[in-house]
Amino acid sequence: MTVPAVAALRFLTACVYGVGLGVLYGFLRPVRRKMTNFADAVFVAAAAWAWLRLNFFVCRGDIRLGCSMGLVLGAAAWEMTAGKLLQGLFRRFWDAVGAIWSLFTAPVKKIFEKTLLFLKKTIA
Repeated sequence: MTVPAVAALRFLTACVYGVGLGVLYGFLRPVRRKMTNFADAVFVAAAAWAWLRLNFFVCRGDIRLGCSMGLVLGAAAWEMTAGKLLQGLFRRFWDAVGAIWSLFTAPVKKIFEKTLLFLKKTIA
């Protein structure tokens, strides 16, 4: 392969990685309302992993600005196209997860509240 073809292939690979980061960000966006630090930590870890993997495995240690720009352009392209369409789907997914979680935690919460009320009556 010629040098421009290799550079173009690396840039397109960076764009694909960027699309993956865009999907992850869109998936975590509804979670950020309640668990901002967790969602941000997951995204930053994924972005760092993607950048390191891209620069040291795909580009074989040849760190170039074009690879980083490919990540940004891929994520931006995702957000401007399919990301807007799937926001509602991701939100409904996390709402369903929250509903299932509350089904399991509601009985534990009631037991905890009754135990706390019993302890208050016993101590007072």
